[in-house]
Amino acid sequence: MIISVAMIAAVTIRSRPGVIREIGRNSAVIAARVRVGALRELGRLREADQHVPAMVDLAAKHANPGNRARANLEIARLRLTQGRGGEGLPFARRAVEALEPTQIPESALLKSARNVVVACETATAGPA
Repeated sequence: MIISVAMIAAVTIRSRPGVIREIGRNSAVIAARVRVGALRELGRLREADQHVPAMVDLAAKHANPGNRARANLEIARLRLTQGRGGEGLPFARRAVEALEPTQIPESALLKSARNVVVACETATAGPA
């Protein structure tokens, strides 16, 4: 049976932090990242924030470098959405550093990561 990321996210978005069991080397990390992103998109920022520690822990233990970079990028996006771009900047920079050697320069993911870095830097700088 093939389990899609969307199916995992649909199940895990209703769960409490820390209840994801390892589904495979990267599947749990992907599910956690999708859950945080979905909650961010729904505007449920506090709830998304509660799931960040579990996502970070899963990414550190089980993710390949690409999925760790994507987890960092999701944290940066969440912090930016929360108006905390300065806190998101180190995560965005780590994502870019991890992605640059593995992605072609025109890759949408790398461009997105670079845009998040710029957005965090702009948010940190404050009004001109």
